[in-house]
Amino acid sequence: NEMVPGPVNLPNVVRKRLRMQGFIVSDHRDRQAAFVTEVAGLLREGKIKYHESYFDGLANAPHALLELFGGHQTGKIIVRVAPEGTTPKRRPEVK
Repeated sequence: NEMVPGPVNLPNVVRKRLRMQGFIVSDHRDRQAAFVTEVAGLLREGKIKYHESYFDGLANAPHALLELFGGHQTGKIIVRVAPEGTTPKRRPEVK
């Protein structure tokens, strides 16, 4: 008897006559340019705020994942693997 992923409280949705609706971003691709223009302006004006949390080094990547999936984090989590402004070294081509 294997559990199937999905909402476990679906009977509550029916009983309370709730409405569930998804949002598929790709359905609105034609509006992307207008969205980017509008949101960029709102960011510049400070009407939309965002938060980024930085974790330095791959050694801290597991902690970053725990924060991400722990439910306490809001915003974007970034694991820096090199100092900002550095360019990664390219590997020599193998012939």
